[in-house]
Amino acid sequence: MRNMKTPCVKSVLLDTSFLITLLNDARNHHKTATDYFYLWTTSKVTLYASTIVIAEYSVKGKLEDFVMQHLTVLPFNYDHALKTGELVATQAEAKKNNIWPLVGNERDAVKDDLKLFAQTHLTDSHLLATADEGMPRLADFFRSEGYLAFDILPLWEPFNHDMATTGERGLL
Repeated sequence: MRNMKTPCVKSVLLDTSFLITLLNDARNHHKTATDYFYLWTTSKVTLYASTIVIAEYSVKGKLEDFVMQHLTVLPFNYDHALKTGELVATQAEAKKNNIWPLVGNERDAVKDDLKLFAQTHLTDSHLLATADEGMPRLADFFRSEGYLAFDILPLWEPFNHDMATTGERGLL
């Protein structure tokens, strides 16, 4: 009998770019996003949509009801603000010490990314699902410094059942 990994992913925070990709079939990686969404919704994984993500998405439209019925709205709260402050202070120190990984490639979205990182970390989510190719490098920096305990699930990589269910990369 094959050694099956025990599912351990209980919750995932969905980034704005994930939701945009999920809801727009003309976007690259739409099928990957729909495959993950279907797997998680049929596996009873809690899918968080931060109020920050909802605000970003709402600039161009309203999230569809059929998607919202599967999402748990995650308000940005006091604990999230404190963790974000810790990440911003770490970012400032890293810039001062010339170890910030995004020097010369600073994105305006980084301030919101840090808020999402705080929320993902504090909800004990295993994954932050995104189509934003700048996020992994940023998350890797904070994880290597001991500030975060989740991984990025990138939509530009092929669908990875192991990653989606166990939080481990496994074989692609």
